[in-house]
Amino acid sequence: MVWTNKDLEPYKQDYKKADSLLTEAGWIDTDGDGIRDKDGQKLELTLMTFSTRPGLPPMAEAIAAQLSKIGIKVTPEVLEYGDILERQKEGNWDLSLAPFAIAMVPDPEFILTNWYSTNGTDNKPGYSNPEVDKLIEETKGITNQEERYAKFNEVEKIVYEEQPMILVAYYGCDIVKKDTVKGYIFDPTAHDYRINAGMYIEK
Repeated sequence: MVWTNKDLEPYKQDYKKADSLLTEAGWIDTDGDGIRDKDGQKLELTLMTFSTRPGLPPMAEAIAAQLSKIGIKVTPEVLEYGDILERQKEGNWDLSLAPFAIAMVPDPEFILTNWYSTNGTDNKPGYSNPEVDKLIEETKGITNQEERYAKFNEVEKIVYEEQPMILVAYYGCDIVKKDTVKGYIFDPTAHDYRINAGMYIEK
């Protein structure tokens, strides 16, 4: 996206570092069962997702398999979306895997406010950082796009470090059409059925 903070590097999978950080935090596999424990408690988590997006359950299984390599037991749970919302409301959950159509709204205020402001609609983890709230609020009074994006880049840098949400994948988009369909323009920010004004059928 045009507003992305280009100074941030993508995260790298690093099992050695993960092992080191967990061990440093006191999570060690004391009984050799492959699951870390601390003060008598096993490092076991549940990962909620839903099946109306068919790609989600396999992704949950893959995440569980990867985390098992560093001694974290993750049990995927495929639930109805309404049940997930209810459990999040009650606070009865560990991890949740869900898709967000962020590319379809080209301005960063929508997604960064919803995810990272204290009262954000999609801020299910309850993340709260006064500096982030302040920066997001300040953008509302800025009309210069470059200055506005610079503020959002600051927000991105903070949440990049604190990681209240982890972005694990981006959906691809396959387009299939007949040769007789002319004038189609692919829009990378859309993932739904799309007809643009210049399209026509060649007879």
